[in-house]
Amino acid sequence: MAPKTIQTCLSCAQENERRNVSAARLRSSLEGWRITCRICGSALVELDEQDPSRPHEHVATFAHLWREALHGQNLFENALVNNSWPWASPIHILRLLLVRRSCKSVDLSRGLDNGCTANLIVPSFDDAVRRLSLRPLQRRRLVLPISIRPALLAAVSIVIDRGPDAIEVLAGATIGGYRVQFDKIVSQLRAEIRIRQVVSRLLQS
Repeated sequence: MAPKTIQTCLSCAQENERRNVSAARLRSSLEGWRITCRICGSALVELDEQDPSRPHEHVATFAHLWREALHGQNLFENALVNNSWPWASPIHILRLLLVRRSCKSVDLSRGLDNGCTANLIVPSFDDAVRRLSLRPLQRRRLVLPISIRPALLAAVSIVIDRGPDAIEVLAGATIGGYRVQFDKIVSQLRAEIRIRQVVSRLLQS
């Protein structure tokens, strides 16, 4: 469970207030990747930690990626609820997208660009993280800030659609210790694929 309520559906909350019942708020880390309400389908919003009655509405930051984000949400839904996914688990893909990259920026005066590999899929991602003053994202945590959640879900969807070649593109942007982290996740991803293939063959025999 998350220590604090992190997201809510304003539509359900308003309806529940009208009916004088508890507001619709999601606390479970297993729901920390959703961008729409499981009940009514409306976009979720993040609550202000200082004033829970005041939500942050940052979902529109990546409004142009909404269709891809919804597909990414469905991929996570199938993986976490139905244990089903295409060629790779969206959870492993998300972890790859959150690996730090270290490459020269176009403007050499800025030195090394230490953004996430997700920026290669969604070019405005790193700028949004800096603009929103977000803390470094954790690869193992599925509770993601709603302000950038659509972008990450969309990036997962795009990588899944492009296939394994997309991983090579992401790998090319990592060096040193970041590359070690990236390769470790890729190894885990491939091991999981092999295990699922073996299980599938056993079930068919």
